[in-house]
Amino acid sequence: MKGGYYTVKDCVTIFFFFFFFKQKTAYEIYQCDWSSDVCSSDLAINEAIKLFQAKQFRHVPVLSTEGAVAGMISERDILRYLGGVTESYEQRKTQGIPSQRVTQLMQSRVLTASADTDVRYIARLFVDRRVGAMPIVTAGKLVGIITRSDILRAVMRHFELELWA
Repeated sequence: MKGGYYTVKDCVTIFFFFFFFKQKTAYEIYQCDWSSDVCSSDLAINEAIKLFQAKQFRHVPVLSTEGAVAGMISERDILRYLGGVTESYEQRKTQGIPSQRVTQLMQSRVLTASADTDVRYIARLFVDRRVGAMPIVTAGKLVGIITRSDILRAVMRHFELELWA
């Protein structure tokens, strides 16, 4: 504060102080309306590949026949499959068959969040557990997905990054 007036820098500092400590929830930044952009557990891998190509996704939830989240399939899972390697990057003994089901490829242990989960907690899980996306679930049903990109996009929209200052 100079001469009783707040400078622009003071205002920006105050804004960021309050923004940093304001709790943001997953609801404020996640991608919703995933009704047509999911894999069913009985979907063939070649059909999942088409979905990834058409939508340019990096992660897609896999739903059980009851509509619950059964797993996640990632672009990395697809690339490993197409490259003929296992999750531990060893050469697979048998070649993948395009008609195999996504359940053979998906990660079945999935971290989920609710719409009111603090985004800072989700970001911490992304780093600690090395995941790139998390389904948002309400009453056992998928309502959206939040990704690392969503969090970075929110940071870019709401923070002035002074990387070279």
